[in-house]
Amino acid sequence: PSYQGIDYFAPTLYEGNGTGQRVGDFVPFTDAFNVANSAMFQHDEARALSRTAGTPSSSGGKKGTWSTWYKTAIIDTDNIFFDNGTTATNRFSLQMDASGQIVFMHKGTTILMTNADLKGGGLWRNLVLKVDTGIGSPASARAIMYIDGVEVTSFATDARASLTQDGELGYMDSGATQFVGSYNGVTANQWDGYLAETIFLDNQFLSADSFGQLDTSTNKWVPKAISGLTLGDQGFYLAYGG
Repeated sequence: PSYQGIDYFAPTLYEGNGTGQRVGDFVPFTDAFNVANSAMFQHDEARALSRTAGTPSSSGGKKGTWSTWYKTAIIDTDNIFFDNGTTATNRFSLQMDASGQIVFMHKGTTILMTNADLKGGGLWRNLVLKVDTGIGSPASARAIMYIDGVEVTSFATDARASLTQDGELGYMDSGATQFVGSYNGVTANQWDGYLAETIFLDNQFLSADSFGQLDTSTNKWVPKAISGLTLGDQGFYLAYGG
């Protein structure tokens, strides 16, 4: 015949993921980044990491971005992602409380506390916090949190206005100890679960798409390579390869 089926019919791709279905001409995800290692933290065994900070960046410790992938185990008290400072009045902390709410604390004040339980149900999730006290108005732009690539816009506590403009964050004091998975080495508040791709960028203010991307095949947020990012004077990247 002078015509073919393709002249009248075209395929439509349906894809399901167990909870939803997408239909249409989307591009399959092909550039997955494979994470080689994670670290297991068990707070009863006092597993945590620490380092001594050196000279602060030229910004004076007013700007930074933190990112980690996490999978929870037993969260029955405040469990620490990142922490710096020896007392409540000079402390910078990013943690999860017993209810699964993620909390950003600064100098004894709860700056942000999420509404939702973000324990993750045994799944890997990505947490990103970026802070820049140099931002004037609105004050809400001085600290922004992302979960799995999505900016959190509703909080149980939102005290970002209390972050003093151009104020020091307190995490870069020379000689201070920075912790991953622990509050000042206190066993009771150590992380319980897994961490992967843990990153701190000194003097950087980056969004979640610097650390993850959307897998168009599964519609899930997945890690991406951090090559090309600037860690800064006091930044670090933990690939947990040791």
